[in-house]
Amino acid sequence: MSISMDTYTYKVGNEDREVFMSYALLNKLAALIGNVESIGNLMVDMDLQAKALKLLVAEEDYEKLSKDTATKLLEWVADHIMGFMISSFETLQGMTSKYKDRTDKLQAAAAKASASSQAGSPA
Repeated sequence: MSISMDTYTYKVGNEDREVFMSYALLNKLAALIGNVESIGNLMVDMDLQAKALKLLVAEEDYEKLSKDTATKLLEWVADHIMGFMISSFETLQGMTSKYKDRTDKLQAAAAKASASSQAGSPA
């Protein structure tokens, strides 16, 4: 078995198989997990493990996976999902910082407009 960033190679019997972590696959797996707080469930929830593994490998390969191979595949998935989610949060944080001054000005203008309209409205 070998691990690379986007590709995982594992054995079924004597044959090598390869899984490519495409964006579509990553999205399906992330949707299955739900959120970053639930990532640990992938290692302990047997139903969740089965669903994840069935997204990764062919049905006939799923039936032949060794316990160790299944565990390594799940670790690979967890690593990708955690990395993806953290990267997404970091991107959002950077965007928030980048536009902070502009959003602060818009919020201040909206608050001023709201106060102004409330001052002019009958009680």
